Amino acid sequence: MTNNKEIPRTTQELFELHAGDSFTAFNDELTMADTETINFAFKTPALTEGEIHMVVEYETLIGGYLEILEAATWTAQTGTIYVPINRDRNSSNQSLITGNETTTLFTANEIAFDVTTILTTNAATIYLDRAPGAQNKKAHAQRAMEEIILKAATTYVIRFSAVGNSNSGFIRLSWYEHLPNVF
Repeated sequence: MTNNKEIPRTTQELFELHAGDSFTAFNDELTMADTETINFAFKTPALTEGEIHMVVEYETLIGGYLEILEAATWTAQTGTIYVPINRDRNSSNQSLITGNETTTLFTANEIAFDVTTILTTNAATIYLDRAPGAQNKKAHAQRAMEEIILKAATTYVIRFSAVGNSNSGFIRLSWYEHLPNVF
């Protein structure tokens, strides 16, 4: 018998989960018409506060597409408040992401969902994925392939658009937050 001890290894996302800096949010619409959308809108923190590493998953009944718009704007004071859920249910840490669904100022630990009048004039589409056909489910389980490190102090809209009537849509955001280049 040897006395060698192996150093335990973990992933960054697992470390952040146990540190109380991992969050989730979801938006579910069971009845969607053709071209109807559901969305999330938020602003990321300054780089000195923390970096957002996000994975987006979505599902659809009939078909549709998901897009992530960077530097998009929307009508303030629209949508509904969504308080991000800390995935460590014993942690009292709050998310650094901000939303402006109740005021024209961005409020900490909030995301807006189903905001109106999304303006894409100066926005860049940084992610686009489509689920064509009937009875589709689209999910991205491989974090290493799908994780996006969001730009600091920037607004984002994550939008699912239905293609076809009698549809449904679901978006789940999963992210962790930490200071950049600190592992």
